This record gives sequence, structure tokens and C-alpha cells, in this order.
Amino acid sequence: MKNKRLNAFTILEALIGLMLMGIIISTTYTLFNVMNKQLSLLSHENTQVLEYNLFNSTILGDIHKANDFYVLEDKLVLNNYDESTIRYAINKQHITRQSTIKIDTFNIPVTHYRFPYQKNNNDFLRITLNILGDKLETNYFLKKDNAQIINATYFNEN
Repeated sequence: MKNKRLNAFTILEALIGLMLMGIIISTTYTLFNVMNKQLSLLSHENTQVLEYNLFNSTILGDIHKANDFYVLEDKLVLNNYDESTIRYAINKQHITRQSTIKIDTFNIPVTHYRFPYQKNNNDFLRITLNILGDKLETNYFLKKDNAQIINATYFNEN
């Protein structure tokens, strides 16, 4: 009788296979972990940029629609022709916008702000923001010329 040999892996071949599979799995896990961290960082950066863009477009629209402004208890108050008011309050971690309908909060770190100051007979609102670790200095022109005010008052033009 002949001895029949079964074809199988030796222990050494099985260990080498397990070791290669372990290397592949650990490399895949590491790459997945690094990509997850990068996506989380990108999401955070994207949120900050979108938050700034939303704030910037909102305040520019509010300033454009306003016919008058004043500072009340460290808040910027914008008056519209329809007798509605919009108030902006600035804190170190966020900016709050309060209208007659709702309250919005923009999560933007503020380094420094200066409510209306005069420069060349024009009023400006200066805000220094911290966006993505960089300081962004913004200036908002708050005074309208007389033609805009007359047109908006008498002819409903914006």
C-alpha cells in the first residue's frame, strides 16, 4: 500500500499567510484612520468658511436694506424703512443677529471689534475675525448717500 499524501499548507506557510494578512489589515486600518481625521478636519474648516460666508452675506444685506443705525448697549442696531430693527451683538466666540422674527447665531471667533467709528466722514464697523487660524479684518461701510435714502423712502427702490 502506498501512503497517500494530502496536499495542505505547512505551519510555516500558514504563519506567513497570517502575518501578511495582519500587515494588510493594519495598513488598511491606519489609512482609514488617517483619512477619517483628514475628513473631520476638512469638515471643520469647511464649516468655519461657510459660517463666515453666511455672516458676511447676511450683514451686507442688512446694511444695504437699513436706512439708519445706532449703537445701543454695545449692540449695533439697524433700522429698516418698514420699522423693523435688526440687532447685532458680538461676543468673543460668536455673533448674534436678532430680528423681529428670529435670532441667528454665527459661530465665528471674534478677536477684536469696534462699533461705528468715523473715517473721512463715513461710519464703519470693523470686526477682526479668527478664521482657520488666520486673522481676517473686515470693514463694513454703514452710511448711505442721500440719493439711496430718498429713492428707498419715496419710490420703494432698494
